[in-house]
Amino acid sequence: MKLSAVAIMIHGGKFLIGRAPNHDRWDIPKGGIGKFESPIEASIREAKEETGIKLKSNRGGLPQIVYSIGPIDYLKDKKLFLNVFRLTDKQANTKLKCTSFYEMYGKKYPELEEFKWITYAEKDEYLYRSLINALKNYAYLEEVIE
Repeated sequence: MKLSAVAIMIHGGKFLIGRAPNHDRWDIPKGGIGKFESPIEASIREAKEETGIKLKSNRGGLPQIVYSIGPIDYLKDKKLFLNVFRLTDKQANTKLKCTSFYEMYGKKYPELEEFKWITYAEKDEYLYRSLINALKNYAYLEEVIE
């Protein structure tokens, strides 16, 4: 069973999503949990790699985590840890850039290349059904975002 960590970054009543090249659906920054990482550490790393946002505060280096839940069912062979982070204005206005790549047909692509802030109500328009179902496991997510 594979475990992945998700970084749900919220600001101003919305959360950040990204679109991978060659895909019509959008995603939330997420990825595998390293052997010596906690799910929260993995979410912080994935956010930095996939968006450029640093999820550590300037005081004490602690992340601004709002809530963490998991593992929850995602795919047949994968479970997710959902970690929600409230961003400062400075973090939310970071120039977004993915520095993590995957290879397909001998060419490298960024994991995410286009970004958008959406409300919880808009999630069905953009996200994969499996991810929408996973988000529903977090009963208070809509309230936390808004």
